[in-house]
Amino acid sequence: RLNVLIGQPTVLLPELFQKWNATKLTFQASQVSSESMKYDEIVKLVCTENNVQIVPFYSHTLYNPSDLIALNNGQVPLTYKEFRRLLPLVGKPPDPIPEPNPMAVFIATKPTEEVDEPEGVIPTLQDLGFEKDEALYTNSWVGGETEALSRLSSFCTRRVTTPNDPVHWLMSKDTLSPYTRFGCLSPRQLFAQLRQFASTSTR
Repeated sequence: RLNVLIGQPTVLLPELFQKWNATKLTFQASQVSSESMKYDEIVKLVCTENNVQIVPFYSHTLYNPSDLIALNNGQVPLTYKEFRRLLPLVGKPPDPIPEPNPMAVFIATKPTEEVDEPEGVIPTLQDLGFEKDEALYTNSWVGGETEALSRLSSFCTRRVTTPNDPVHWLMSKDTLSPYTRFGCLSPRQLFAQLRQFASTSTR
């Protein structure tokens, strides 16, 4: 279920930990923005104070930037050449995590037990500051993972070449960029499928 909560994490999280009897918090870790990383540290501190285990995931890049910086004597690699030099040291990117099997998901509540309604509601456009009759720009983009995977398959089919040129695909400006930007398509999934198509291509 989707819970929509608006407010300060330092106030909301302790209340929810107690209400839901939470023992673990997983979240998408910030990897670039110093401001976002600051908020991550605040969330970690709140979890520690409430004896809640923290499990951050790094999924906006192929590698955790902190690992690359550590391998580069604490310095951010400033050129592509420096970045390439570090890749053999850090190793192959982790494979994408397999999609969970819905039939294998354990539901803790009994069938006869009532399930609480989700917390909060999805904000309306008016809640976000738009006027009621204000027209929004629309285009042909379709969001979501299903659309992203369909575009990825089409992208690979049209561009499949020899396996020695994956950089061309990764640097190409194509319609996949919005889907990686907004988390519909992970870099690991993109990289893994590109390599798979490259390894089986005869063109």
